[in-house]
Amino acid sequence: MRRALLCLAALGLLAALSFCTVSPEAARKKLADRGIPFTPEEFARRAGSDPWSTLELFLAGGMDPNRKADAGPGLEGVTALMVASRSGREDVVRRLREAGGQIDAETRQGNTALMHAAGGCQPDVIRFLLSAGADVNHANRVGETALLWAIPASWPAQAPPCAAEGVNRLLAAGARVDERSRDGDTALHQAIGRKQAALARLLLRRGADPNLKGGRQNVSPLSHAVQADQPGIVAALLTAGADPNEPGLLESVSGGLRSNGDAVREALRQGGVRAAAPAGN
Repeated sequence: MRRALLCLAALGLLAALSFCTVSPEAARKKLADRGIPFTPEEFARRAGSDPWSTLELFLAGGMDPNRKADAGPGLEGVTALMVASRSGREDVVRRLREAGGQIDAETRQGNTALMHAAGGCQPDVIRFLLSAGADVNHANRVGETALLWAIPASWPAQAPPCAAEGVNRLLAAGARVDERSRDGDTALHQAIGRKQAALARLLLRRGADPNLKGGRQNVSPLSHAVQADQPGIVAALLTAGADPNEPGLLESVSGGLRSNGDAVREALRQGGVRAAAPAGN
């Protein structure tokens, strides 16, 4: 009991009670006996898969919960809490937090646990991290926020329900819906480019500006949707107030290879877009 109390006093953590009963040497030996190297890389990797009892041995062995490591592709300079967040392990995230894990620690690129949770489509972890004080509008070195990370790639299909739930949680916590990354992308431009029609409609319902130019080409969302060959998003944008008088919309449908050209033209016409008058008229 005295040893446990000393641990609590030194660390200031309730979580210390469980692993202070094992000496660092004994904890490391237990890991070695199981063939587990006592390294920051191994600690971070196992935060995404192993039971808490294994991670607890790392902590008892003296591993700093905020030690950063390269845990795999896309996981460079991460903490164990970031890896657990991306993997949706809310219980592990909670315990790492109790053990001193920093919610807003950053990778070399400036990515945080909240961004990893958003990118991993983990709304429950997003909720916990926000309740623990994560900065919902933190931007990494290229200006990306958790909201941008919450928009999944178009392949192999439309976003699963967890993506919309994550976006809603971020917006409810104050994420700026029209925040732009360094290359000009907004969440709406990202949803259009990634052909995520349901998320584009959700962002419009939550106040995204249908006329705010952005992206690498600095185009309107409507022009971007036309170029992306997305009739459903075109219709949603026009319903939400996109400018039907923007020049060249119908004309631009003719360019490039398109599988939805006719549908895009019809969505534009239904939304009040008209072809430019011939020169001289």
